[in-house]
Amino acid sequence: MMKIYKAKDEDRLDKVVFSHYGHLRFFEKVLETNSNLEAILKVGDEVKLPNFKDEPIIKENALWD
Repeated sequence: MMKIYKAKDEDRLDKVVFSHYGHLRFFEKVLETNSNLEAILKVGDEVKLPNFKDEPIIKENALWD
C-alpha cells in the first residue's frame, strides 16, 4: 500500500522522503514516482510514498581487514 503525504508550506521533497524512510536511498525512486512535482513543494501537493523493501547496506571489507 502506498502512503500519500500532503505537502505543507515550505516542504521540500528530500525532507519528506527522509522523514518517511529515515534515509535518502529511495529519493530517486520517489522522484520517479512523483515526476510531476518540483523539489520545493506547494501546499497541498500530494507526494506518493511507495513501500520499498529496505535492503540492508552491505559494507565491503578491504582484502586485508
